[in-house]
Amino acid sequence: MRLLSWNVRGCNAPENIILIKRCLDQFRLDTVCLQETKIKIEDFATFHRRFKKWKCALVKARGASGGLAIMWNDSLVDVTIMRQGNWWQWVRVFSKQFYMHVYMINVYGANNTILKRQLWTDLSECLKQDTENIFIIGGDFNGLVRPLDKMGGVGWNRQSNNDFNSFIRESGLIEIPFKSGEFAWTNKRSRFLSIDESLDRFFIVGDWSSSLWTCIVDILPFTRSNHYRIYLRIQDEKAPDRCPFKFEEMWIMDNNLVSLMEVWRNHIQEKTDHEAINREAISHFSKSFNGEVLIDEDLQTIMDIVPTCVKEQHNKMLLSVVPMEEARSTVFGMGSDKAPGSDGFLALFFQKFWDILARDIWEFVEESRKGGFVLQDFNNTFIALIPKKENISTFNDCRPISLCNTIYKVISKVIENRLKRVLEEIISPEHSGFALGRSIYKGIILAHEAIHSIRLSKGEKMMIKVDIKKAYDEVQIGLKDGGHFHFKVAEAAKGSIWAGGESQAQTPPQMPI
Repeated sequence: MRLLSWNVRGCNAPENIILIKRCLDQFRLDTVCLQETKIKIEDFATFHRRFKKWKCALVKARGASGGLAIMWNDSLVDVTIMRQGNWWQWVRVFSKQFYMHVYMINVYGANNTILKRQLWTDLSECLKQDTENIFIIGGDFNGLVRPLDKMGGVGWNRQSNNDFNSFIRESGLIEIPFKSGEFAWTNKRSRFLSIDESLDRFFIVGDWSSSLWTCIVDILPFTRSNHYRIYLRIQDEKAPDRCPFKFEEMWIMDNNLVSLMEVWRNHIQEKTDHEAINREAISHFSKSFNGEVLIDEDLQTIMDIVPTCVKEQHNKMLLSVVPMEEARSTVFGMGSDKAPGSDGFLALFFQKFWDILARDIWEFVEESRKGGFVLQDFNNTFIALIPKKENISTFNDCRPISLCNTIYKVISKVIENRLKRVLEEIISPEHSGFALGRSIYKGIILAHEAIHSIRLSKGEKMMIKVDIKKAYDEVQIGLKDGGHFHFKVAEAAKGSIWAGGESQAQTPPQMPI
């Protein structure tokens, strides 16, 4: 359901009529609540003609101010007028699209203390008449709830808003916060003369938490009126464990079924088969991360002719005890708001409570260093997909990244920081990319120069292009056990594929990720 509330400051102005019609089309509204319409009884017919496709319920203006209007699209909702007063309208709204109903009260708080007290009394009586259903109360209340509801001008006056706040407490009203924006009214002045207030808002009454609906309120851009338009959306949350759909025979007896079917037919959209996507994701990455580990008898022969670059002093440094200060600098050197892993804790959490958790984190890092093993619970990851190009069609078009737990990141970061000290000595100068102080563009320039030389030289020449498929996705290592610096990280890992809003399956890899 989509609802717009606006203190229009007069519906007779052509600019306001145009703006209202534009909102109806732009936001595909079900219901519109207008305050301070300034429409007199003799103008009711003119107002109806201006909005031929919309049903209207009007309350006449009181002198030069006041007036209320509720408009609704009868192809989307059915509205029943319950009661109306000089400053409020109580209606029952039934959504044909979502098959739900709520009570709605359109409010305009007059700028008069006595009239507003009567308004709060009338609204309290309406709410007491039905305590089982949900009420949404919205409009221009012309009152402030808290000091932060006003910026500029004379400060917040508690005494003048006591009646309003008492009504809120006694009636159990819960304010629906703005998702965007803070103030719904302005005096249109500039600089130090500017005053902004939250006079317009939505409240909810009733046990909304037990329903499967959520409310979102946005403040729309400024118009000629002093009041901003406030836009309420009531949308369906994900409803787990729903029973399978079954058409009930008794629905045929409903006179509104034909019109409901027409609405459904016009608004139906193609739905994605999430289950099929989930199955394909699990199948694809299970194959990718469970490939055969390369163990070849000739591999050792090849390794024998590869020079040993890691020296004894390197190993001593790499395997030395991790001091507390090194663990601390590692934690505080991590991005505080990086995406968390399956535990949900950001690095910010460990940085904020370092004094409390320091000993535990340090001991965990040290135990992992001594045993060469990371506990599986800390090594679980979520596999997230980053598109490699636009208009992806297969999982091969995505680069998987592992969202690791922060504790695991601390260990890997310690290893990374230590390895950086020896990379310059153990990586050959021909390797130009992905090393500190080197640029991948150097390799590109050398390749261009080589191709240029081949074209200028005589005789037959050949170049070999080695394309490492999925270089970012997976690395197969034939020598599983070897070398002094070895962590059994891959053997303890489990990658959970995150699809359809939940963890679908765990795929223990047989190769490092």
